[in-house]
Amino acid sequence: MKKLLLSLLTIAFVYNTFAGSDKYRLCFRDNPSTSIVVGWDNLGGSNHRIYFDTENHGQDTAAYTHVKYPDRTEDEKGMENTFARLNGLTPNTAYYFVVCDDNFISDVMWFETIPDDPNVRLSLIFGGDSRSNQDKRQNANKMVAKLRAHAVIFGGDYVDDGTDEEWEAWFDDWQLTISEDGRCTPLLATQGNHELIWTNFPHGNDVVDKLFDTPGGEHYFAMDFGGSLIRIYSLDAEYPTSLSYGDQTDWFEEDLSNNAPSRIWLTAQFHSPVRPHNEDKGEGSKQYDEWVPLFDEYNFAFVHENDAHLCKQTWPVRKSSGSGSEEGFIRDDYNGTVYIGEGGWGAPLRDNDDNKSWTRNSAKMNQFKWIFVSQDTIEIRTVLTDDVNNVQPLSPTDDRFSMPDGISLWEPSNGPVVIIQKWTTPECAITSPPDGTHYPDPQAITITAEASDPHGIDEVQFYLNGELLETDTNEPWEINYNILNEGLFYFSAKALNNQGILSPASEIVTIGCGELSNTISIITDDDAEENLDNGSVDLESGDIELTRESGWMGLNDYNQIVGIRFQNVNLPQNAIINEAWIQFRTDETNNDNPCNLTIKAEAVDNSPAFQDNDDNISDRNTGNQSVSWNPEDWNSEGEESDAQKTPDISNLVTEVINRPGWQPNNAIAIIITGDGRRNAKSNDAELFISYTVNVPPDVEITNPANQAIFTSLETISLEVETNDFDGTIDHVDYYINGSLSAQSSTEPWSASYTLPAYQEYEVYAVAYDNLQASTQSETVTFKANTPPQVELFAPGSDTLVYGLPEITLKAFASDDGEIMDVKFYTTGNNLIGTDTEYPYTCNWTVPFYGSFELKAVATDNDGLSTTSGTIMLNAEFNTLAENSTNSGIRVYPNPVDGILHIQLNDKIGRDKPLLAIYDMQQKVLLQQFVKASTQNEIMIDVSGFKAGAYVLQIQGKSYTHNETIIIQH
Repeated sequence: MKKLLLSLLTIAFVYNTFAGSDKYRLCFRDNPSTSIVVGWDNLGGSNHRIYFDTENHGQDTAAYTHVKYPDRTEDEKGMENTFARLNGLTPNTAYYFVVCDDNFISDVMWFETIPDDPNVRLSLIFGGDSRSNQDKRQNANKMVAKLRAHAVIFGGDYVDDGTDEEWEAWFDDWQLTISEDGRCTPLLATQGNHELIWTNFPHGNDVVDKLFDTPGGEHYFAMDFGGSLIRIYSLDAEYPTSLSYGDQTDWFEEDLSNNAPSRIWLTAQFHSPVRPHNEDKGEGSKQYDEWVPLFDEYNFAFVHENDAHLCKQTWPVRKSSGSGSEEGFIRDDYNGTVYIGEGGWGAPLRDNDDNKSWTRNSAKMNQFKWIFVSQDTIEIRTVLTDDVNNVQPLSPTDDRFSMPDGISLWEPSNGPVVIIQKWTTPECAITSPPDGTHYPDPQAITITAEASDPHGIDEVQFYLNGELLETDTNEPWEINYNILNEGLFYFSAKALNNQGILSPASEIVTIGCGELSNTISIITDDDAEENLDNGSVDLESGDIELTRESGWMGLNDYNQIVGIRFQNVNLPQNAIINEAWIQFRTDETNNDNPCNLTIKAEAVDNSPAFQDNDDNISDRNTGNQSVSWNPEDWNSEGEESDAQKTPDISNLVTEVINRPGWQPNNAIAIIITGDGRRNAKSNDAELFISYTVNVPPDVEITNPANQAIFTSLETISLEVETNDFDGTIDHVDYYINGSLSAQSSTEPWSASYTLPAYQEYEVYAVAYDNLQASTQSETVTFKANTPPQVELFAPGSDTLVYGLPEITLKAFASDDGEIMDVKFYTTGNNLIGTDTEYPYTCNWTVPFYGSFELKAVATDNDGLSTTSGTIMLNAEFNTLAENSTNSGIRVYPNPVDGILHIQLNDKIGRDKPLLAIYDMQQKVLLQQFVKASTQNEIMIDVSGFKAGAYVLQIQGKSYTHNETIIIQH
């Protein structure tokens, strides 16, 4: 009896030593909505595999729909790290799985794929630095199991010295993240400094990749969560001997350029912080110089850092060296990035002794960040992990965003939740009346606007000539306005959203009433005199001497330069100035003759106010135009007649308002120099301007369409829509690639153009009205491009295959641009593969017996596609059975009731054959690639098949074995 007991114990020891698995981990390598990596330590046994399904079948492996064999095995840190990559999964779906070998089945575990809908809220855990305090690390792991987050984003420094024993203990502790009902939280792994070569000697810096199967083997990558909701960048900050991040930063910048515009939120995680909050830690100069400008440029919501072993969160900050900044950052609540983290998953804690003016809060404690992400808002909470045993876990039926009973959150003075809002700027446009509307007579009109913002609109403000006219607080956004006189009116609008952000002014809508001419007058309240002897400027004089000024006590007269500034000059840029003059009023009658004055205008778009700085008037640039004035004597105080009226200065006004930057209601400064004396009242000069408006025409290209592609060097039609509400169109010029290429002087203003080459083209039109005012249209881009060529040349036409082999489809494709991809299709346009690089191939396993139509479709960089000719392939049942003795394959027992054994010889046993079972009508009942055990044996459970005769087919690289088996129950 003792010998029997000893034998049983020996068998049990051998079984437990050489079979089974443990140290499970779920990781992300590809799209987290449709894939997952299941990793484990292979303890022995053979034929390891995963059975998985959307239903829980317990340990009944035959009931699972899917089976997956390992894709990768790495002997690292005392473990045989085995990874199976599950692809083609359904987003936002629970999957149940067991890990098996020929003698072992794990407990049932399950996971959820990440939603791919940006409307679905996400729950994420960010943390790092679990290192050496195992009890603290275990507390954090237990908290993960209780919170049921979508994923853990881990920021490096998993263990301390990188020994095999430490890593094995880390993965044993990670099993605590598995909930009581078997739920596994996937992990996105980032490298820390304790994963560098000195803690992984002699294996290099690839320990994170070997233990977590990270994407592409790189230490940096990006991944989308929630479809376009948030893109998470995992960066490698650990380049201790390098002056820069080199290729990594280049990749980072290019990826942002390609992907950031289509993502709602952006965030990054790396180990060593930019500005640590522990004074013993060095500053992250490379991160600051290379990455922070990108965080600012692309409006990163938050950045998670680690390494300092404490807890911190900042106000939104951006890079700055200006006033109010500290350590290269300044607070900016609207445009800044929040920096959080600094580790605390179990590493020895450090003091938070290096706060900044922009630090929101910091502390010394064990914690991680629990973050909720939605389209409008990110909520960041700090979970204290030491009291995990008091926390009641969330159940599968609980709202994953609810706070579990007993949880302790960090509650600093400004609250437990850091909220990051998606600040948005409203959009606003006047929709009625259309720009250029002309009313023959004064009348009441309705001004209507459209406004939009994701956060909602509180009000729309309507402006006339730049001045607030009225505000509407209810949709539809509109006001009523009475046009009381003839002239031009300039309307614009601004929208205020629920966040308190006001939009920029909309494009101005110009409407006209009656004759489009008018006379305006502006009285100055800003004039100044500058002493030409010493440059001093007087802003307070009660009169204006043009231009001889008396010295003290009537002695030492001197010449001066006079500036007169007129504000709010309401003239459109395209106004035709018929006449303009300045009317002065006499202050004193002490005339000095001869009086010869020169009048010029300051050559700026919007003249600034005069200042009492030396040379403030003479230092201003004046235009090329000038007007001479020789005024007659002013003989009566207070006189305001033709004697005090300047000659026509319309050329000066025209010179200013024709500047590209002129806007209605800008200011014009008039500069007067000369000899003699005429005394005028200060702050009393009045500018009169009589003008007519010629509104330029409207023009828009209607053909070709923007981004149009022509597939031959044909003659195309250039077409526009034009309008000129106060005149007629004279002609239209077409410019292609910057050169005048066609003209039209008759309606409908179209022209022909023959494409000279296969290339890209830019075209714009310039329309001229009857007064030769012109408007340039927006540029339209189009291209002449030939479609790609594609030929499917393998397999050959009318190919016949026996069995269900894997075949290689091959295609040739070329284009005058770039081939983006070649897609391979079978019958019914079913996609079977895509290749983006030459040579274009696709490996395809024939799924069943019958005939198949095969074709290839090539697509170029302009989206043009060409389909190849069709190749027929026929797959027939392989009836060529081989003697099991000669083929080296033995099948037993036969007949069989439960487990069918397949014994292979040594040579065949190293193969990974395709095993299939067919009924007598050649219907496939089972088909999978199998791997023999170390004893060169394969075991198949056929107890689920109905009793009867079947064909077993085993197909390897150089053999096919068919054998009839009888199943009986």
